[in-house]
Amino acid sequence: MKRIALLVFGLVLSTYGIYAQSRVIKGKVNDDTGAPLGSVTVQVKGTKTGTQTDATGAFSIEVNSGGKVTLIFSSSGYTERSVSVEGNGPVNVSLAKNIATLDDVVVVGYQTIRRRDLTSSVSSVGAK
Repeated sequence: MKRIALLVFGLVLSTYGIYAQSRVIKGKVNDDTGAPLGSVTVQVKGTKTGTQTDATGAFSIEVNSGGKVTLIFSSSGYTERSVSVEGNGPVNVSLAKNIATLDDVVVVGYQTIRRRDLTSSVSSVGAK
């Protein structure tokens, strides 16, 4: 009787590890001209799991194994993009520029603030 209980307990523990496995998805993020994008946020939809791309646009993120997973790519000045991934193959994503969103952002020496949230005066410096 003890042997049967020990055998059942061992089988339960071994199957628990099967469900807890995960997979790693790797890929690269470029802009619409093909240049690599650094500091792009990559997040698994519906979870708090996320990472950022490095200076070469490469990323690696660990997700639960099995089935499709949706990755959300976002960066300031670019249109957010969602990509469904199935399997472990490399994911190459291209983000389009969204210049309209940069009009309301003010970059100061240590933080970024939306123009409508400012309480002080602001000067704009152009390239002209």
